[in-house]
Parts: sequence; C-alpha cells; structure tokens
Amino acid sequence: MFHKNIKLVLAALIIAFGIYQFTENNIGNGIFLLLFSTIFIFLYFKNEFILLAFLKLRKQDFPGAQKWLSYIKNPEAALVKKQQGYFNYLHGLMVSQTNLIEAEKYFKKAIALGLSMDQDLALAKLQLAGIAMTRRRKIEATNLLNEAKKLGYIKASSGLISDEVVIKSQYYITEIGILEVKNNLKNRFNIFVEHPTFKLVGGIIAIYTIYEIIMKIIEDLGTK
Repeated sequence: MFHKNIKLVLAALIIAFGIYQFTENNIGNGIFLLLFSTIFIFLYFKNEFILLAFLKLRKQDFPGAQKWLSYIKNPEAALVKKQQGYFNYLHGLMVSQTNLIEAEKYFKKAIALGLSMDQDLALAKLQLAGIAMTRRRKIEATNLLNEAKKLGYIKASSGLISDEVVIKSQYYITEIGILEVKNNLKNRFNIFVEHPTFKLVGGIIAIYTIYEIIMKIIEDLGTK
C-alpha cells in the first residue's frame, strides 16, 4: 500500500488544478475539483481499508475484514497514528476468541497509539481485563475494569451483568465485548456515509452532473 502522504499530494494537485479552472472561468469544474480533493484529505485521516474492514465486521465477516487489513503492509507509513491504533484494535478483536496472548499485544498497542472513540477504548480495556483475569492478574484486571467503567462502558451494559460477574468471568467479558462491538459496528459505516463531508461531496457531484446535463441540452438546442 502506498504512503499516506501521497493522498495529501493528490489533494494538493487537485486543488491546484481546481484553482486553475477558476482562472479559466470554469467555475463548475473548479468547485467540483475542490470538493473532490476533500475525499483524499478525509481518507488521509480515515483509511479506506480500515473503513472497509469495519464494514466486514459489521456483517460478522472476520475473514473479509482480515483480507482488507492485509492490504496494509506497513501501518506506520500508510496510516496516521490513531488509524494505526485501529489497525491493532481490529486485529485484537479478530484474534480475541482464539489467541488471548496475541490479542493482548494488539489491544495494548492500540491503546498506546490511541483510539478516537471512548467506546472503542473502553472495549479494548475491558478485553484486556478479561485477558488479565485468565492469567491470574486480578489487580490489573480490576484496574482495567474500573478504567472501562469511567468511560461509560459498564454503564451501557447495566442490567445485563454486575461488576462481580464481570470481574470473575473473563470469558463473559470477552463475549459481552464482542456483542458490544457488534452493536457499535452496525452504525459505524452508517456514520461514515452520513458524515456531512460525505453528503456534501455527494450532493455537489449530483448538482454538478445535473448542471452539465442542462448545459449540454442548452448547447444542443443552440446548434439546431
């Protein structure tokens, strides 16, 4: 996968060409190009393969998510810091049911790199609490559970489990964690497509297309 900065270079080139279109009085083309450049800027901060992996997880397609993540060969070069966090976070979720030692490494690295959403950070800490419990590190597990509670995770699960049940059963923590991420992922892709930038670009493209069709019709009528 190419370096993340290439997206910024492409955005800069498109913006420059858009400005050139303005100087040539091609206002519609200029507006379209400026808005089109925002897609590359958006994907610089929200990597397309991470988004596609989230979409696959929403459908419970773990092999599909793994396939998209496999395209990211060098996370440090291809992703900004928090996207590197999500790269490890997603890997942790996928291996948490089969390899707890590997999952612990992924979740710890994800937390160290940073996660932009509190619910994801809480889930990572809750998963680590479960793993710590399996390895008889009860104090660490309790601390991680309390940190997750401060982020509101346990509050979201109130009525389902008590603190005692959570701290005693690492398997239940993992199960609840996966259930929680399933619920979160149902809306993650919808949040993306409903993002104001996404809607704005889509709307401008639609308006520009209609504009081009109208101008073409006017031009055809003028030649008759």
